[in-house]
Amino acid sequence: MTGGLAYMTGRPGDPLRAGTSVNDIMGGLFGAMGVMAALAEREKTGLGQEIQSALFENNVFLVAQHMMQYAVTGKAVAPMPARISAWGVYDVFEVKNNEQIFLSVVTDTAWEIFCRVFDFKDLKADTRLQTNNDRVMQRDWMMPLLRERMLHFTAKELAQ
Repeated sequence: MTGGLAYMTGRPGDPLRAGTSVNDIMGGLFGAMGVMAALAEREKTGLGQEIQSALFENNVFLVAQHMMQYAVTGKAVAPMPARISAWGVYDVFEVKNNEQIFLSVVTDTAWEIFCRVFDFKDLKADTRLQTNNDRVMQRDWMMPLLRERMLHFTAKELAQ
């Protein structure tokens, strides 16, 4: 909680722990990397090393990009559910048969392909949706429209 990860993953005013023990897992990974580095040093010099892996520092590492954003802009980053997305389409969609699938269309080339494959000529031609930044700014109406259109497909069909 002190490192800020719960703030970033929760809703505004409602911090939530991450859905998995990501911080603990990172502690183990960084510990293993430290052991490998210490063994390499021992192989070269014959000297042992002390290694440390700390959960708070792991947590700070995970939210460092948000700290940097604050340092650069002077504005606190909103928690994930309240934050404006960096990508036009990057979300979980409910689809046919009450299934869910994560869809990501993050580049202009991917948008062209997405519109062509699903025959969304109207969206491809819409001047408000030409670039990713345009699509980000139009999420308020674009995402509900895409959600409605995706309801006609199964997750398997969309994955293909």
